[in-house]
Amino acid sequence: MLIRPAEPSDWEAVRDIRLRSLREEPDAYASDYLTETRFEPDVWKQRLATASSQLAFDDDHALVGIATGLDTGDGDTYVVGMYVAPAARGSGCAHQLLDAIVELAVRRQGKRLVLEVAESNIRALRFYRSYGFVATGRRRSLGRDPRIIEIEYAYPLPGTRHTSHEP
Repeated sequence: MLIRPAEPSDWEAVRDIRLRSLREEPDAYASDYLTETRFEPDVWKQRLATASSQLAFDDDHALVGIATGLDTGDGDTYVVGMYVAPAARGSGCAHQLLDAIVELAVRRQGKRLVLEVAESNIRALRFYRSYGFVATGRRRSLGRDPRIIEIEYAYPLPGTRHTSHEP
């Protein structure tokens, strides 16, 4: 698996994997497929310019995963848009994507990674917990579908103390 930062020239590949993720896992994201299919190329390019996206490529050089870290400026880095293609699940791809975001956040002197995951997404919940994320106690319903409840998880970065716990 090759993990590398997304570059502006990757915008079409990023668009394609993002739309795939929205199609395959519609309950996992705040946005939806129909909304993002209408985005112009400049929107995709702007997304790459304002966030730190990491791309995962398999041995055949196919893009099989993506995760984005958004630095909030207060020590938190939000992990958004994480997706690993079904064929690459269980290969360590998701772990390597998070490792790349951790490395970036540590270089920025961040304190923790934060993400939200639908409580119905059992596979993702298990993965994030196994990585070291813990529930913060915050829960919210997804704006576009209030039936989907998201749980906030945090991962303390190396050198920081962690006080959250599972409710």
